[in-house]
This record gives sequence, C-alpha cells and structure tokens, in this order.
Amino acid sequence: MKAMRYAVLLILALSISVSAQSRRILVSVDPSQPVQGTEDRQTVLDLSIHPVEIPRGSMKNPKKREPVVTNDLFEIGKMANTYCTLGQNRCQIACDPATNSVAVVFRGNDRSPQGNGNSLYVRYSSDGGVTWTGKGTNVAAGQTNPSGLSSPRYPEVFLSNPGQSRNIGDVTVSLLWPQVMNYGSTTTWGEVHNMSAGFGSKNPVYGKWPSPPNWLIPMQVVPDYINKRLITFIQWVDPSTGMGSREYLVVVSTDAGASWSALDPNFMPAWTTNQVPSNNSAYSLSADVSPDGTHMIMAYISADIVENSVMYLSENHRIAWVESTDGGVTWSFSPEYVSLNEIPDRPSPMEHNPRLGLNLDVIYDSQNEPHFLVTATTDLNPFNPFDETPTNNELVPGHNDSTYICEVTRKNGEWQMNLIARIRKPVVRRGAFSIRLSNGAEIYETIYNEPHWARDIIGLKLYAKWIDCDSTWKFPYVRNNALLNDTIQNIWVAGRDIRSNTYGGGWSLPQKVTTQTDVAAKYSKLAHFAGNNGEMHVIFTEWGYGDYPDGDPVNADNTVWYVKDVRVNTPVAVEQKLSPISFNLEQNFPNPFGVGSDAKTNATMISYALEERGHVVLEVIDPLGRLVKTLVDGENDRGGHVVRFEAGALPSGPYFYRLRMNGHSVTRTMLLLR
Repeated sequence: MKAMRYAVLLILALSISVSAQSRRILVSVDPSQPVQGTEDRQTVLDLSIHPVEIPRGSMKNPKKREPVVTNDLFEIGKMANTYCTLGQNRCQIACDPATNSVAVVFRGNDRSPQGNGNSLYVRYSSDGGVTWTGKGTNVAAGQTNPSGLSSPRYPEVFLSNPGQSRNIGDVTVSLLWPQVMNYGSTTTWGEVHNMSAGFGSKNPVYGKWPSPPNWLIPMQVVPDYINKRLITFIQWVDPSTGMGSREYLVVVSTDAGASWSALDPNFMPAWTTNQVPSNNSAYSLSADVSPDGTHMIMAYISADIVENSVMYLSENHRIAWVESTDGGVTWSFSPEYVSLNEIPDRPSPMEHNPRLGLNLDVIYDSQNEPHFLVTATTDLNPFNPFDETPTNNELVPGHNDSTYICEVTRKNGEWQMNLIARIRKPVVRRGAFSIRLSNGAEIYETIYNEPHWARDIIGLKLYAKWIDCDSTWKFPYVRNNALLNDTIQNIWVAGRDIRSNTYGGGWSLPQKVTTQTDVAAKYSKLAHFAGNNGEMHVIFTEWGYGDYPDGDPVNADNTVWYVKDVRVNTPVAVEQKLSPISFNLEQNFPNPFGVGSDAKTNATMISYALEERGHVVLEVIDPLGRLVKTLVDGENDRGGHVVRFEAGALPSGPYFYRLRMNGHSVTRTMLLLR
C-alpha cells in the first residue's frame, strides 16, 4: 500500500512545478546534542559512481564490475517517529559473535491515548539475523512504577558476553534510555533508565542511574571485555536550568548493565567542550574502547566556523580526540589534532588540498591504534545540495568530482589515508519540525553519510558502513501543502584486515547492500561487533512521508528495517618483498585441538622449515594480542622443525602463532576447543 502511495506521489511530482530554492547551505545539528565550541599501487578507475580497483598494468579494456549485492529486508517494526534512531553516537542494534546472536531495540508506535509511543520493544535473532522473535512486550513498562514510564526515548542496546561463551544462555542484553524531566517551565532530559536481562528479555532487572547529577542522552555503549565492564559517555545536567554541562563523564557497568556509576567518583570529565577552540565547533562526537581494555578515545570533527556558520566541507576542519591509556582513569590534558593536509603521501586525488566533512566515527584495532572514518573531497565545486541534486530525478555526476569515504589511521607511527569508496554527498531537503523556525521559514537539513565502524572481537578486521544517494524524489509536506525534494539513499559496506600491507590498506570492493527505489535508507546503524565470518548487522529507518507530529495516528509511524545477510570478505593482502622469505610456517595439527585423542593434554604440533640457519622466535598470542608463550627463541639449523604446544588451562577460542626470522614474520591462526 505504501509503495502504491509513493508511486502516485512520484507521478504527481512530475506535474507540479517546484519554485526555485534558496542556494544557501544550512547544516543541522542533532538538537539532543548541544555541542559547541614503496608499495604496489592500485589505480582507482571510476566506472560508475563507486570505485573499481584495477591492478597496475591492467588498464587496457577494463571490464565493469558491479559491486552490488541484493539483500533481503526484514521489518523489525514500526516506530512512533524517526528520532529513536537519530544520532551518530547512539546505536539500536547489537551482535554477539560467539553465539551468532543479534538484538534490535526500537520505540513502538502504540497510538492509544495512554500510549502515544511510550513503549520500547526488543527483537532477537539467535541465528545471525536469519530469523527473528516476535516484537515482544514493552520493556519500559516493567519499571518499579506500576504504570510504567511515560516517555522512554533514544534507546540503546548491547549484548554482553565477556567470556565469549557459545551458550546463548550466557548472553546478557543491556538497555539504556533517557527520560524527560521538568525543570520549572522547562521540559528536558534528566533521568537515565536501564534494563539487564537474559537473551530474549528473560528475568529482567531494572534500574535508574543515581542522581544527582541528572543526565542527558548516553552515547553508544562499548565493551571492555578484559575488565568485564560496559562503558558509555554522557553529559550531566545542571538541575537549575536543565541545560547540559558540556562535560562528558565515563560511566561504567560491571554487572552486565544491571547498574551504572561514574568511573571517577569525583565526576572528573573525560572531555569538555571548553577544549574546543573558540572559532571551532565539535561535530560527530564518537568514542571507543580498545580490545585489550587499556585505551579509551573520544573523537570529533573540530569544525571551522566562518561568518557564524559551519560549512559541510572545509580544508580547515580537523580530526580531534582525547585519549586515555589507563582504562579511563586519566585523560589527555588537551586534544590532539590531525588535518588531512598534514598526512604524508596522500593517495590521488587527495594530494590536492583535501577538504574534510563533518562525518566521523572512531574505532581501535588490536594494536590500540585509532581508525577514523571520514568524508573527504577535492571537488572543484563548492558544496551545495541544490547543485548536487537538482529538482528533477537526476543527479549531476559531473558536479561530484572526487568525494570519498576515507580511513585515516596511524601505521608505523605515521598517519596515512586510505580511500574506501567514491561517493556522492547525500542530502535531504526536508522541513523537519524540530528545526523549523518560529517565523515559519523552512530549514533544509543536510544528512551526512552516516559512517560507522564495526570490528571483530580482537580488532584484526575492520568493517565500514555508509550511505550514498542514487537519485532524487519528491514527497508531500502537509503543513504547507507542497512537494519537497529528497534523495534516495542506499547502504554500502566494505572491510579490511589490518595485517594487509598493500597500497590502500587492502580494502575490499565496496558493496551496495540495499536497492530501494522509492525509500531512502536514512538513519542507518551498524552493530559494534561483526560476526566471525564477516557478518555485518545493519538497520535503517524508512521515514514515511516526511515530518508529522507524534499525534498523527498514521503518517508519523516509521519502519525499522534489518538488512539480511550482509557479509564482507577481508582477505589478508601482503605485498611481495624483493627478497623471498627464507622460512615456511605450516598449519598446526590437529586443528582445532583440545578435542579427540589429544584432549587430555590439549596439545597441538606446529611445524616450520628454514632455508638457512638463523635466529628464530616462535610465539603464541591470545585474541587480544598478548603474549601467551614463547615456544622458540634462539638459533635454529636449516631444515624442518616441529614444536609441541600445550594449552594447559587456556580458555577455548582462537589463538595466533607467529614465526619471526631475519626481520620477516608469518602469523597463522589455531583454534582451541574444550
């Protein structure tokens, strides 16, 4: 039925002339976040919208490759409005790779006079998103208040399984959500509630964060499995005004989300907007915890302010961050910065005065190095959404000269920039009621590319998700009986293994995993963890016909979709050395080990061969990069060698064994099963 209405609207749009729009760009800010203040190169050949990587020497008669994967969608449910999933630094989907389980939380669309969208529902999948449970009961109604809570908003979900048990009964679902409070005549955020339960919302335990202080909206929950805790970052609220403090505290849970408290009992902030220069503003605040639990980071775009406004793209924007190297106890005294122009050996075309966008996400790898996911351009044209997507149904490919989703990270102590995919710049010309001016003037919102990271448990494999626009369309805006323009956006993904040392980081070919023709995939979210076989878990929100008040019983509802079977291969691409490696490391046997005839000793055999005598180091490393045991460290003769490794009391899971000799190393994976 909805598809039919879209078709009618698209036909109607062709017969209605739309008046010329203002050409001024206005960038909206999430109103809930008051933040101020010598390698073998590959050539990127633009065969359509996105890059197709062609090895050097293969430029003759290149064949077009379509990096498109058609994925089915599963309707998670309908929400009262889209604001449940707004916010770059909040997430409504979670994955536990050990049990292949997934959970999604969303705000319901109950429209009774007593309800008005005051429900939170969680849907579960125990098979990686193939099948799902029913919507379930209202998890916000089980509070100590018998009548439930009247206004649960912006929920977040995380699946906790620090022991990486394969038993789904050991998985805990953790929820956080804020509640509004009254401050005299002002109504704003103030409470944070939580629920901790077994998978499937079994035996739920509810709680409320202690106050004072009162709280704004929590950021995305991130895990610290080594220290068995969950972590989020949040502002406290001035009780006299209801305004945010602009100080972000680290708040932790050591009981799988059943209770939460500030990490620092004196409420010392990890970061404050006072650290933002007076001529800058902070955008896209993001945070992460390293796989070994020692490092924490809060990152953002320090955006240049010109004539009291922030441009979407600027050569003066910088990536900024503060960091803790002691598990969040102490933090950088002042932020660190890197601008794109400071990065050496930038890939083409980024050697020509690159400009940074307002998009950012951050994640740590297994070596505790941060990776920033950003938008960058060397467009010859100033960015303007009305030039990029005019009023007809065609984009202007010539206007988008060279805009990319990029990875910025450190390698061997130096910053490097890797291009992941060439993109357009999605926009939405939507008169959102939350940013509609009091005089009735229309503000056109710029939707970012929604970049999000995911990783495997140990931080060797990184996965990126973003949106890109395909075309434009029109939809009705009932408040002034007009048709407005929007862009149809689809979701793209890619991945890489950080052990790859080829040019460009070894990124996989980008895949478009949605192919909607009448729906824009906006407000997409990506689970923090990917599955063990490269499964990425993505949801997005279909925003119906535009912006309607919550009280509208039909049009205000929005559909949450799960994208099924998103899977990315991340091969380890290694550059060929001028001199061959003079040793060979074989796969251990048996593998997996710890089962069968050798179960009593949990032992496996590791074989290697040397072409010449030399000093050899053979080590076993755990999933977090920590040394488990050194098996060999000394001179070995030429020829074959076999070493026995006994796992002892080590827990089940993947381990790595690494052979080093003459400045070279080879690493393989083995699996211990109890």
